[in-house]
This record gives sequence, structure tokens and C-alpha cells, in this order.
Amino acid sequence: MYYYRRLPQFEYVAPGSLKEAASFLQAHPRETRVMAGGTILLHRMKERIGVKKYVMSLKAVPGLDAIDKAPGQVKIGSMVTIQTIADAPVVRRQCGLLAAACQMLGTPQIRSMGTIGGNVACNLATAEIVPVLIALDAQATLAGAKGSRTVSVEELYREVRDGEFVTEILVPVKAGQAWGYEKWAMRKRFDYATVSAAVAIAGTGRVCKDAKIALGGVTLPTRRARRAEEILKGRSLTNRLIVEAAEAAAEDARTGADIHFTAEYKKELIKVMVSRALKQAVSPGKEG
Repeated sequence: MYYYRRLPQFEYVAPGSLKEAASFLQAHPRETRVMAGGTILLHRMKERIGVKKYVMSLKAVPGLDAIDKAPGQVKIGSMVTIQTIADAPVVRRQCGLLAAACQMLGTPQIRSMGTIGGNVACNLATAEIVPVLIALDAQATLAGAKGSRTVSVEELYREVRDGEFVTEILVPVKAGQAWGYEKWAMRKRFDYATVSAAVAIAGTGRVCKDAKIALGGVTLPTRRARRAEEILKGRSLTNRLIVEAAEAAAEDARTGADIHFTAEYKKELIKVMVSRALKQAVSPGKEG
């Protein structure tokens, strides 16, 4: 049972620029938690998890709350809220998978407060937007005292260094890409996904030329269902093949038991979620 308490004491820092934020984080790397929307950070602090001396908010840093269309990609600032992404015409038109997943995340209150940067940077298996961005080959821009650099979202947790924070998400736009997304949660509209599956398919008709399958609710390095992807490539996406790929994804995934479910039960959920997401992807008109 969890006992929610008042927030512990901390010092609130609100830098007004990326340079100021990077400088402060460089000076206090082990004493600072970076806050984006705060839906995850504040909740965990109430449980006395990961409490630091300083909480550095990025809210006052200009330019982090914009969505821009660039050649071949959509740029999303780390402070853009989940609801803004779900509603943005450019995202719905060019990155339908991301828009759909954002619309399914939590309650309106959570979506209106939580940000894409916070969801990506939290390093939790239940972060629902991460598998979606992995399936879309998205990249994250990191800022630090030595400047900025870009890494793939899939490699973010291995690549990020002390003193760096996420400033932007870059999502490629791929014409004719079909997609599917499924999540399972005890209270679907309230809880984080116990498991989820994001699928992006390139091909002609039902023949798969390339596939990306990413999972939520699993541990690294099994967020990409690589064997399942290989099963699909170059073949017609029949129901039998979809079942075969879903079984491979479930077998290879690393899951852990919790107070509600066993690891074996979660594997069964993964099989069902991957199967449903793949069937969504091959449905007529599911592109963008």
C-alpha cells in the first residue's frame, strides 16, 4: 500500500535559457532533478523516491513548447504537452501513430500537464510514448554544458550523460507508413499501460517491406521485438503470420512480476497487444 505524503523540502530553480539550465545542471549534477510537466516527478517525490536538493523546471526556457514541420520530419519541443500533440493537425496528419498514442494516455488532466520530454526522459518501463517513438525511428536532442547533440530514442537511456536533458523530439515523416497501437491497463483511461505495443509497417498492400515493433512495460533491451520484425519482412501479413510474429515478440520480451500480474501473464498480454496492433496496421486506410 502506498501512503501519499506532502512533498519533501526542495529548492525550486527556473532557468530562463538553455545555457542557464545547462550551467546549473553542470554545477549540481547529482543534486538536481529536471522537471518538465511534473506528473511523474512530483508523484515519485511524494513517495520519497529520487528526492534531490533542487528541482529545476524547464517551463521558463523559451522555445521548448513548439511543434514545427521541417523537411522530412516533425520537431516537437520537450515541453509540449501530451494533449497538444494529440490535437495538433500536423501530428495527426503526418504522425498518426504518435497522435493516437497521446490521445490514449491517461486522463485529460494528465495529458494537459504531462509533456513529451518528461515521458521520454523518465526512464520507466511504463512510459507510453517511448515505444511509439522507437517504432517511428524518432530521435531526441540533448542539451548540456558542452552543447547539444542528437541520439535515437531507442538508445537514449544508454547515451544520455550526466548534466544533459531532453530539449526536442524529431519524428521522421514516412509516406505510406501504416501503423497500429494497443495498450492494456487495469483502468485503460487512468492507469499507465501494463504492456503496450506500437507497430509501424512499410509495404505494398499486405506485403511487408519493413517493420518496427516496439513494446512498453518490458525491460531493456527488449523494447524492440526484432525477431518478430524479421518474421514479417518480405511476407504477406496473413493472420497466421501475425500470430507467429506476436508469439515471437512475447517469447523474447523481458517482463517482471508486480503486485497484480505475473511475468508469464504479461507475456500473454504482449502477444495479444502485438497481434491487435499488427491487425490495425493492415486495416485499410491506416496510414500516416
